[in-house]
Amino acid sequence: ANTAGCAWQGIGGQVFGLNGQGLTGYSIRVTGPGLGDGGAGIVVASGSNTLYGSPSGWEAFVSGQTNNNTYFVELLTPSGTVVSPAVQVTFPNNCAQNLALVNFVQLRPF
Repeated sequence: ANTAGCAWQGIGGQVFGLNGQGLTGYSIRVTGPGLGDGGAGIVVASGSNTLYGSPSGWEAFVSGQTNNNTYFVELLTPSGTVVSPAVQVTFPNNCAQNLALVNFVQLRPF
């Protein structure tokens, strides 16, 4: 848990391969209100924030205040191919619930 309370909202997690190993260098794209030009969203890399677990942790900052917006999270390979369904995350506009955890687990070879 973080101490930012009402002044921060984000999504974080890890990316796991077929054998449970942490995968780095994958992209996590988050789309939703206020993220990116024209709804393009933001992209963060697996391995960019090991506070969520080493080596594949990641975090995407989505807002400087809590809200009840809905965001969508997708996993992309290092070459840019989308390899997950879009995961829907809706926040409850609650300062004590300002972080959503989304872990991606590979189920079959790409």
